[in-house]
Amino acid sequence: MGALVVLHILGGSVALLAGAVAGFARKGGRTHGMAGTTFALSMIALGMTAAILGPHDVPPQSPIGGLIVVYFVATGWVTANRRDTGPRLPDVIAFLFIGFSAIAIAIVAIGQLRAGIVPESPPPPAVLLAFAGLCMLAALGDLRWLLRRTLTPVQRQIRHLWRMSWAFFMATSAFFLGQQDVMPLAWRGWPGWILPALAPFALMLWGAVWVHWRNRRLRNAVAHAKRGA
Repeated sequence: MGALVVLHILGGSVALLAGAVAGFARKGGRTHGMAGTTFALSMIALGMTAAILGPHDVPPQSPIGGLIVVYFVATGWVTANRRDTGPRLPDVIAFLFIGFSAIAIAIVAIGQLRAGIVPESPPPPAVLLAFAGLCMLAALGDLRWLLRRTLTPVQRQIRHLWRMSWAFFMATSAFFLGQQDVMPLAWRGWPGWILPALAPFALMLWGAVWVHWRNRRLRNAVAHAKRGA
């Protein structure tokens, strides 16, 4: 298990750095692409090792969380890097996984709420239920793609953006809010750690604005060229 722990820590460390570079780099540029691929690979390593190590924690953790990390980053990366828009068998498997995971998480959360159970470790039932809703939103997005079999350029970019941003948030929140025991004692409990934890959402909003602005600019340029012709 020692090697897996080292790989888990290394994957998380690289993911934080690569995610920050990808978030601030020019979208579609070489730096963004290289940092994004590094982020995706490191997050997959982080998620897979978390899924293996989780059941051995005290108290034991479900491996589902780590696998969901892999789902978000893998589907986000594939969306941006695969040239054809048609779904394949792995996309169907990913849809089934996230859909059933959302249902399972919701059942557990509702059961805890109805029974008044307080889990030994976070997250609480209300957070679990919100997370289940997010996973179901991702599943519905997958289903829409499977049925329509195509994505517009804006849909492709937004799908990539929000999935990678959510995966990045899972890394930043896990470190800045969930791993403060590894920080110097004077730094622990500082309220300001919420800012880097939530930074992926700010980057996501900026990215969404940039995507819509860029595509509107391209449409206007095409329309102007047609009028000129």
